[in-house]
Amino acid sequence: MATRSVENVFKVCLLGKSAVGKTSIVNRVVSGTFQAYVKNTLSIAAYAAANVYYQDTEYRLGLWDTVGDEKFRAVASITYRDAAAALLVYDLTDEETFDDVHYWMNELRRKAPEDILVFVIGNKLDLESQRAVSRSSAVQYAQENDAVHLEASAKTGEGISEILQEICAALAKTSKERNYSYHSLRQEHTIRLSPSVNSQHGQRENTARGCRCRKN
Repeated sequence: MATRSVENVFKVCLLGKSAVGKTSIVNRVVSGTFQAYVKNTLSIAAYAAANVYYQDTEYRLGLWDTVGDEKFRAVASITYRDAAAALLVYDLTDEETFDDVHYWMNELRRKAPEDILVFVIGNKLDLESQRAVSRSSAVQYAQENDAVHLEASAKTGEGISEILQEICAALAKTSKERNYSYHSLRQEHTIRLSPSVNSQHGQRENTARGCRCRKN
């Protein structure tokens, strides 16, 4: 059995309009569950933590689930100004939510760390028949902005482990280490990921399907 290396701690923020599924993605990551109806994030951001075990290294991801209400946008920068990675989440059945990704991308380029890792996440893949945002256009947009495009379903869990895998692969590649306080994080789980041969930040969409994860 491989020996775990020293734990690395990273801040990851989720940005996007209300109802795109940011909270549902976090719930799927930390508890493996989905709730059809979830309350809107009431504060600027809600917090959770997940310990992800990837390629003999344990990564502690602090997930900041930001409120999607436009009136809080001015103060949302406190969640990503020192983040290692950002997930820009949109609803692939709602083109307006994808347009909103452009706003957040511009904000990150102005206010976030220069080397922040950016992932454009199309949620609600279970509603493929109602797709309004083409995969090809989303992939092209991500590539043009040095980001990774992925699609997932918080409802079914499809693609969630691939998101975690890509985050950890990119963190490992860039050797980022951004430690911060965890005193306010309420939940911790450990997830094990199998490596993907397709991990490549900023180059192409992830197509791996061999990843498996489970809570310890």
